[in-house]
Amino acid sequence: DLSQDVQVQRLVADAATKCSRTEVFEKLVMSLPDSASRAVLVKSYASDCCLDGARRVFEACLEKDACLYNVMLSAYIAAQDIASAEKLLSRASADGAVDSEMYEMYNAMIKALLQLGDSRRARALVQTMRSAGMAPTCATFNELIDAAAAKGGSAMWEVVDEMEACGVKPDNITCSILL
Repeated sequence: DLSQDVQVQRLVADAATKCSRTEVFEKLVMSLPDSASRAVLVKSYASDCCLDGARRVFEACLEKDACLYNVMLSAYIAAQDIASAEKLLSRASADGAVDSEMYEMYNAMIKALLQLGDSRRARALVQTMRSAGMAPTCATFNELIDAAAAKGGSAMWEVVDEMEACGVKPDNITCSILL
């Protein structure tokens, strides 16, 4: 049975797309046995820098769970398409993703923004998290502290103060960053 071979799935999906056979494409995606199988197909496109293919598969999925959202978010982040990643994060929240799923997505997004040097937007996203009733974790603050430490100055101590105000206790990683 070649239907479980992601390369075969991609060939069928690409042929359906080229021939404007949307129904064949959607039937292929929905014939996959579970969300994990659909996520593998999304990842396959993303790993080849084919964000459009990844997005087509994602959108063809009638039910989108945390696994699919996380894979698609990772694809946007890898492509440095932060605007689409932010829209997807909002959509996941609106679609009712639970807090435990959202933590992972928020942390991935915060890390991506920090890696792009956009600490202002990363901090704003932390505030969005807090406004949604989700307390940032120690890992979240460690990312912010690490980015602030790399810039130098007193910014990292401001993050430590915010961490304390949120009731989050520093861990060994926090201490090693501060040293």
